[in-house]
Amino acid sequence: MLCEHNRRKSECKYCGLSFCQHNRKRVRCYECGFQPKRCPHNKQKQYCYDCKGSQICKHNRRKANCKECNNKNLCYHNIHKDFCNECKIYNMNLIKNDI
Repeated sequence: MLCEHNRRKSECKYCGLSFCQHNRKRVRCYECGFQPKRCPHNKQKQYCYDCKGSQICKHNRRKANCKECNNKNLCYHNIHKDFCNECKIYNMNLIKNDI
């Protein structure tokens, strides 16, 4: 549902109830008391290697960056496929040569 400012009502800074007086979403405002879940090692719980967080794989790496667990998203340069400049250049040259 759109508000009079042509935005979603829940995401409008002027008429939405989910924003605080600091112009931030209430659930993300540190001044209003938002605290992310921290472990005893002062890291976000899901990314803590010592606590075996939910985003840590069996190889003790972040799941998104583990080549053994998540090899479909990483190229052979061990970089995420979308962010590897060498692979992008190679793919662009292949496309140009096909035309």
